[in-house]
Amino acid sequence: MIINLESKLSGSEPVTREELFELVSSWGRTDGFITYDNIDIKKCDANERYNLSNLDVSKIDNLSYVFRDSYYN
Repeated sequence: MIINLESKLSGSEPVTREELFELVSSWGRTDGFITYDNIDIKKCDANERYNLSNLDVSKIDNLSYVFRDSYYN
């Protein structure tokens, strides 16, 4: 669950690595899944895809595996 989602999507608040992972992983998913560290990734229909272009990722110092197995392009 992402607290203050709209603020984070607009770039008003920085996202954490875990939040970025959740947003990227849910993008375009036709099924949900739970990650190895128990993050619940929900299904995200085509019309529910988040616009991630304004995210503030300045507080993230390690992007390893964030985009692994994602459909985000």
